[in-house]
Formats: sequence, structure tokens, C-alpha cells
Amino acid sequence: MRLSSEVTKVAFDDSDHILTVELVNQLDGNISNLTCNHVIWTTSVGYLKENFQKIFSSEPDLIHQKQSSIENLGFGTANKVILVYDAPISFWPDNTADLHPLISVNQTKYSLNKGERAFLTEQNVDPSQAQFVLDGVLCVSPSVSMRFVIVWIVGEAALAAESFNELVLAYLCHNIFLSRYLNGAVDNQKPSRAIIFGFGFGFGLGLQLPKYDVDLFGLDLDLGFGCSGFGSYWNKNRFERGSYSYLSVRASLDDRDRLRQSYTPDGIPRVVFAGEATHSHYSSSVHGAYESGINAVQILRQYLETASDCRK
Repeated sequence: MRLSSEVTKVAFDDSDHILTVELVNQLDGNISNLTCNHVIWTTSVGYLKENFQKIFSSEPDLIHQKQSSIENLGFGTANKVILVYDAPISFWPDNTADLHPLISVNQTKYSLNKGERAFLTEQNVDPSQAQFVLDGVLCVSPSVSMRFVIVWIVGEAALAAESFNELVLAYLCHNIFLSRYLNGAVDNQKPSRAIIFGFGFGFGLGLQLPKYDVDLFGLDLDLGFGCSGFGSYWNKNRFERGSYSYLSVRASLDDRDRLRQSYTPDGIPRVVFAGEATHSHYSSSVHGAYESGINAVQILRQYLETASDCRK
């Protein structure tokens, strides 16, 4: 196992039937090489978009096999802000899994007040960007005996959120979004509305779930009473460049299939590809990534068992 090392090149030697992997140590910059018979490649589509041709520059057949699919597949970002409370929260509505905020077309848009603008200015944050991030909140979910609240930020707002530190993210999500945005404080006018889904796991699965409109009142929150915030920065991480793949308008399931195909320069699976983007049914998910890894191992296991039987 090589820690703090980046794979910068993979090349197949036709004469020796071996792979050479070039590594750069991120701590001291030293370059080293190792040889192996097989590689399981699991990086994200976002990383492949930026590095695939460079890493596999000596393998034109592999580039031809996968480059168009890498370009066709989309790769987006959904970031989370996790609020951690010292004690179970009391403001969350009973028997409610998730909150999906909705703003009606005739509703006055929420605006930051003077105190909130002052705080953001002290943190060198453009209030208009903060407002943009708040508008990008897709879903809010409690977790683990109601001591955690997970706020999902999506789209361009997720990218904008990565310019904020975790203190600002916690302030936006806790002091403003939970205390005010869902509490009906929209310029002291009509309260915000939200659809509450009783079963969060059903959202997006085509289930007919019970739902009802509610006004959320009575939130009295202060960031100083025992709330810590942690944020994800998926796009800023150059080894990820996002958090999930999707079928863009020019992509199809065939692109996922091609991305999953092993590289077999000598008829043997030398580079086996895995990751959520290679899964035909459960892409964009952790269990899809997990299953794809299991499948990659099974490909090599099947080959090695067959090769062993042939040598007997």
C-alpha cells in the first residue's frame, strides 16, 4: 500500500505482458514505479475527464475505447452541510423524515437582514452569493437520534458553497435556513411553505407518499448553544471534481457499459474499471460504487481461477 501517492501513468508492456504504474509521492515529490499484472481503476468520471488521456497516454486502444463515453457522461456536484448538536434537537417536526422546501411563484423571496449581511461581510462573503447558496438547498434531513441535521445543496449553488468555510456554511444552514427560512421569516410577511415527506427513502422512487403543507414556527436557534458544522467540498477536490455521474443529453447507458469494459490488450483483463459511473442500475450511489468494486474483483477472480485450471 502506497499512501500519499498519486498514480500519474499506467503503461502495458506487450513483450513482458506486465503493467508499469508510475507514482508521485505527494509529500516529497519523489517518483517511483511498480509493476503488476492487473489494476482495478475506481476514480470518478470527473477525475477521468481531466486526467484519463494523460495517465493512459501510451494506450491508444484504451483511449479509443473509453474517451467518448467519458466525455458524454455528465458529472455533477451535490454537497452536504452536516450540523452536529450537543443534544437531541427539539425543533424538528414529529414523524417527519425530510424537508423539501418549496417557494410559490407569488411568494416574496427571502432576503438577508442587516445583521446577517454584517456577519457575512466580516467573513468576506458576498451576501448575494450566500443568498444563492440558500436558494440551492434541496433537502434537509435529521439523523442519528435527531442530533444531526444534514442539509443538501445542489447545482451551481453547491459549487458556490465550496468558496465558504465551515463556519459560514453552518451559519447559513443553522442560523438562517433553519431559524428563519423555514420559520416563515420572509421579510415579516407570509411564512415559507414546505412539503414534508413522511418517508425520506421514498423520495424519487415513484412512491405515492403522504404529504401536507405546514408552517414552521417556533424555532429559536443560536449557533453558539452547541452546534458544529461540517461541509463537503467535492468539486474542489481535484481527485474527485464532483460527487455523482449522470446521463447528459448526449449520453446513454451504453456509455456506462463501455466505461465498465475491462482493458484487455493481450486478451487478459489488465485494467478493470469500477466506480458508481460504471453501474448500469445503481449509478450515482454508494451501493452502486460498492457493487461495481465487487464485480471488478469477480472478473479478476474468474480469470485467475480459469488460468490456474489451465496450468494444471
